[in-house]
Amino acid sequence: MTLTQEELQQVLHPRPCRFYPSVGSTNDLAKAWLKEGAPTGSVIVADEQREGRGRKGRVWYTPPHVALAISVILRPNQQFLHRVSMLGAVAVAELCEHVGAPNVGIKWPNDVQIHGRKVSGILPEAVWDGEKFLGVVLGIGVN
Repeated sequence: MTLTQEELQQVLHPRPCRFYPSVGSTNDLAKAWLKEGAPTGSVIVADEQREGRGRKGRVWYTPPHVALAISVILRPNQQFLHRVSMLGAVAVAELCEHVGAPNVGIKWPNDVQIHGRKVSGILPEAVWDGEKFLGVVLGIGVN
């Protein structure tokens, strides 16, 4: 199932949302948007992500029509940056439980599992302008 920009905007309202059929990386697009002044809570969604990243430089490919690639722009206090990945994992795990997924767990710090198998990865990336902290892009991939 493919969502349209209009359908996503209805669900995410009033958060600004940009939808792309195919991208290199939702995090890269979100970082650029953050630097342009996107509001906190803005969301980038792609049906296909060809050059997504995971921890330690791992590649995260999101095939079209079967997975979710999303990046959210956040502006947490810098002292809480180390918690963003964990909070993202908790949020995704709680959403999985909410929609009825059984045996949901978290492999810390950033993987969500169902029955012990990875179904989601979380990648926060801090964005700076020189020494000025601009915010965090929280990338979430769900298979």
